[in-house]
Amino acid sequence: MILRTLLLLTVCLLTATSAYGKDYIIRSVETEMVIERDGTVSVTEYRRYTFDGSFSWADYRLNTNEFGDISDLTIHELNEDYVKNASEEPGSYQINREDDIIQLKWFFDATNTTRTFIISYSLSDVVTTGMNWAEFDWHYLSDDWGKTTEYFTALVSFEEDITVSSNSLYAWLYSNSQAQVDTGNGTLSIVAERVSKRHEIRVRFLFPKSAIPEAQVTDVDFTKEQVLNEEQVRAVEMQREQELQEQRKAFADIAIPVVSVVSIVLFIFFFRTYRPKDTGEHVELKPASDGFPTQYKPAIIARLVHGGYTGGNVVMSTLLDLSRRGVVTLKHTGKEKKVFSEVDMIEITIEEPVEIPLEDFEHSLLEFMQRRMDDEKASDLYSIFNGKTMQVHSWKTKWAKQIRDQVERLNWYDEKSKKGAIYNAIFQSLLVICAIILLFWSLPYGLFALFTTTFAALGSLGIYARTPKGKAVFEAWKEVKKNLNKEPELSATIYEPMGVLVHGVNLGINEAKLKKVISAYGMEKQEVFNKVLEITSSYSNDEEWLTTLMVSSYGATVMPIAGSGSAAAGGAGAGASGGAAGGAG
Repeated sequence: MILRTLLLLTVCLLTATSAYGKDYIIRSVETEMVIERDGTVSVTEYRRYTFDGSFSWADYRLNTNEFGDISDLTIHELNEDYVKNASEEPGSYQINREDDIIQLKWFFDATNTTRTFIISYSLSDVVTTGMNWAEFDWHYLSDDWGKTTEYFTALVSFEEDITVSSNSLYAWLYSNSQAQVDTGNGTLSIVAERVSKRHEIRVRFLFPKSAIPEAQVTDVDFTKEQVLNEEQVRAVEMQREQELQEQRKAFADIAIPVVSVVSIVLFIFFFRTYRPKDTGEHVELKPASDGFPTQYKPAIIARLVHGGYTGGNVVMSTLLDLSRRGVVTLKHTGKEKKVFSEVDMIEITIEEPVEIPLEDFEHSLLEFMQRRMDDEKASDLYSIFNGKTMQVHSWKTKWAKQIRDQVERLNWYDEKSKKGAIYNAIFQSLLVICAIILLFWSLPYGLFALFTTTFAALGSLGIYARTPKGKAVFEAWKEVKKNLNKEPELSATIYEPMGVLVHGVNLGINEAKLKKVISAYGMEKQEVFNKVLEITSSYSNDEEWLTTLMVSSYGATVMPIAGSGSAAAGGAGAGASGGAAGGAG
């Protein structure tokens, strides 16, 4: 089951990788800002993209909570001015507003090339102005635009006729990136390399009100002393946080190997103490009349072979087994169009009275179907096992517990090893929690403890062992599964056709493999079908009779589960998301 899940995840990953084979790099972002005499800020930003593959659009987002109004928002390249319209043709752009976000989206043709786009706009009500001092607090790069910026620069200056002494300029960096901030030459400059997509660059810039003489006072209580006190408090808090992080890291660097060693020692202890020794005891099994190695019902075997999982294929195989024993009758009546697809309709009739002995879980299945037939007026498998799915889930949970309880009474699993597995899982889970905390305190060193404790926790499955009888049954049915998958001619000489369908569905053998086994009997399909189910059929072609009985066709009907989805390739075709830049914080 674990291998199947990993395989499925691998296939999904490969599919997603192939869908997103193209990529782009943000070579540089260069921002030039001029704080004008009236406090308006004029922005010109140069964004240099390198496209690997074909791209047709990019975007740039601003958070309107960071300023009062925006004007003159345009986009162009060095040799081309873009035109605002809704055509989405190359050389055009759109301005969209949604909630607190303004999006500039522009369109172009770019394939395996480097392009520089120039974005310009003006912002008002973005500077906080007091009687004598003012500040410009701005997010130059956001942490939510999903791309690492290789090189970033920003230059904030005043109008040409305004002279400001560098001694009267103050700047504080709010960022996890290693940006360099300088206030020399009467300007603010910011330089950074390799700014991670998880990091932002925000700078609080304090300067004299005389630099913007025509700006209106927006906060009469705003003073230089207020800002300096706030930043002093922040510096102290940052120092404390840094000291705390260093203390945590020092502790984690000691605790990580300790947790890892304790995890390994505990696993070895529980494994050696509770896992039973292999005595080599030989257990004789009583084969069934259809050629299969035991007489146990399909649902019981599935619990052993599938590691405790009871899925829709187990329900279907139980129905097929009841059909060959004359308890129910199945009849295909054609196909019907449902909400999402066309499904095979199989009518089911419960024969009365039932004169053969049945297991508790078989009685439960028949009673559930009869109740659904009476309450919902359902007569086919689709209607019985769909519709009010909570009823199906509720019954399925109880049904799986009945099967589990019966398997436990068969003494297929060693009870002592079960205790050891539970003990190990509990202790290892606690250590996993500790490892997660240590991971936050010491990256990436903490990954060692997390991997160790996680694998030791999963190792609980290796402690939980089968008894000699359980091992013998498991190995025998594992051989059956191998035969049905890889040896169709051999299987046809050992097993009866109906047993192949019943147990093939139960073991999860796919349709193509079962068809190979059936064809190896050397009989016509209709003859095999009649031999197998002994009922009349109204199949419209030679393939439907087997397809309908396969879990690939009916597993989701038998046991409704959450639907699977596919990953979309993203909006608007080949879009390079420019992400939120200034003011997106």
